[in-house]
Amino acid sequence: MKKIICIIFLIIMTSSVLGVGIQSKPFIPNPMIFEPGFTVTKSYSVYNYGYDVNIGLGGDLAEFAVIHDIIDSGTSQSFQMTLTLPDKIDEPGIHKLYVQASEVAPPGGGIMALTVVRKLIQILVLYDEKVLRFNSFTSPHVNENETVDFVVNTESLSKQNISNVFGDITIYNYDGEIVRKMKTPAFTIPSGETKSESVEFDSTGLPPGQYSAEVEMKSGADVAWENGISTFKNNFNIGTLEIDILNITTINLTAGQINKIGIKIESKWKGQTNAYAKLYINDIENSATQTYTLGPFETKELTGYLDLITVDGGNYVLRVDLHYEEETTSAEKNIEVIGKIDKEPISMITIMMILLVLILVLVIIVLIVEQRKKK
Repeated sequence: MKKIICIIFLIIMTSSVLGVGIQSKPFIPNPMIFEPGFTVTKSYSVYNYGYDVNIGLGGDLAEFAVIHDIIDSGTSQSFQMTLTLPDKIDEPGIHKLYVQASEVAPPGGGIMALTVVRKLIQILVLYDEKVLRFNSFTSPHVNENETVDFVVNTESLSKQNISNVFGDITIYNYDGEIVRKMKTPAFTIPSGETKSESVEFDSTGLPPGQYSAEVEMKSGADVAWENGISTFKNNFNIGTLEIDILNITTINLTAGQINKIGIKIESKWKGQTNAYAKLYINDIENSATQTYTLGPFETKELTGYLDLITVDGGNYVLRVDLHYEEETTSAEKNIEVIGKIDKEPISMITIMMILLVLILVLVIIVLIVEQRKKK
């Protein structure tokens, strides 16, 4: 009974959760810088709801928007939304308008998981003061002895142009030790605009491995950072052309059979590599895997098959030679093969048949010799 109730509950839940949706063309740019009296009309459609749906508005800009021209097609609705901004919004920062649709429960109630979906429009009211938003910091993976660009992306939320903005970058190794310091060129961000600046990172002289890059954004002017955020920290790798064998998985190796094994490997290279493994038992080549492609710094499990049809039970050494880009990595594992190969003794019937065949051959030879003598 409990199972039936759970199934009914899941069906009801699924029909609702996978239901209502809302769509429209994107609002670009989002956020948009505030313009007094700005007006925009957008078309929306709501679909895949159950019994009925409510269309509404939310956010602090809802008082400046209206919904109109609703067309109900039974299983979907289309409508228009018009937003008209006032002449002034006193509070600076991001202001939001949600255009949303929420499911309505059918008459009689019951168990329902009602969903709400919405689209977001953002309006940015610029600050009189100098305020910046630190949007992102990218520090891509790089191979040893190569260069890559680290990039900061910063946005002005101010009515003023802000000059002499730059990023101080510190590179740490896996142990948290400082191994390098860099600085982006200084740049100016015009009022209400976004700007990116990069600095080249050269990995020469640093060993392969895991690193982190921390940037602190600064400015010669007296600026404030939105939400107090002016630093970012990212992890990145310095790669080398190497693939490690992490683990060899063997389960219940049985004599007289083909046995499946797993070989977990990890690429240390920023780029694609092709790899395959050859399998040896006591230094005698047994089989090989297919060729696999690994992405940058990817971990993957290769599937191999040990041919133990003629291998009796006992203890052996399994060696895996991993071949990639004219390089080879090897790993060994002690394995136990369970069971015995079927070695059925030759039956008496088989022996008698062999003897009869031999006697028949001898008789034929004797007859041929006698015939020749008579001639």
